[in-house]
Amino acid sequence: MITLLLALHPKSWRSRYGDEFRALLEARPMTSAVVLDVLGNAARQQVHSHPILLHIAMAMALSAGVEWVALTHQLTDNILWAPDSGPSAVLLAALLLPWLPLATDLVAATRQRRPRERLLP
Repeated sequence: MITLLLALHPKSWRSRYGDEFRALLEARPMTSAVVLDVLGNAARQQVHSHPILLHIAMAMALSAGVEWVALTHQLTDNILWAPDSGPSAVLLAALLLPWLPLATDLVAATRQRRPRERLLP
């Protein structure tokens, strides 16, 4: 169980704190509160080391919420729809809007990794 809980943390975190954390977990009884605390810490560490995961999770949650509103107010019958009224157009924009920061982050990350071509010598 301890090995699994350690494996949930990012590799960089495990290499720095893994041995000490393993000793700490071995010294304590493995209660549900300890497991939940470790799971929460692992999630925080993963988000800290991969901030794009937080963007994806937030965009998914916001999109799901907007879709739920659209379905419960009978503005659409499915996830992908062509807006035929003002409210449904606003909901479609709200559904897509959370993904914009994620797309810009991905474009920025791609540009940082790829050297720019020189247009002029």
